[in-house]
Amino acid sequence: MDPVSRLGVVGCGLMGSGIAEVAARSGIDVRVAEATPDALETGRRRLTASLDRALRNHKLSEEQRDRALAKVSFTHDLADMADRQFVIEAVAENRDIKTDVLRALDKAVENPAAVLATNTSS
Repeated sequence: MDPVSRLGVVGCGLMGSGIAEVAARSGIDVRVAEATPDALETGRRRLTASLDRALRNHKLSEEQRDRALAKVSFTHDLADMADRQFVIEAVAENRDIKTDVLRALDKAVENPAAVLATNTSS
């Protein structure tokens, strides 16, 4: 498998935003999907606050923070994950929700070699 340069993250709670941040700080193009505009905005604020905290704690420079933020885009539509090479779902710990998300991703992601992964926090 080629190195991942395009990552998708579905869900931007604590786990999803953390995954997105680590990937973006590593230079990966990250697309984050959330179900509602409010959840998306909350996730965007969470990610930005974490990067700002790292900046204040001298763990990264302003340029590194800005570069990481520029690597992340947000969407409400799982179809926007079509070009992703690797997609991680980080939604609520509910089997039905996770199954629905993975089914939708299976239809949306175009590359048959793409990896669809699940994340659990419990």
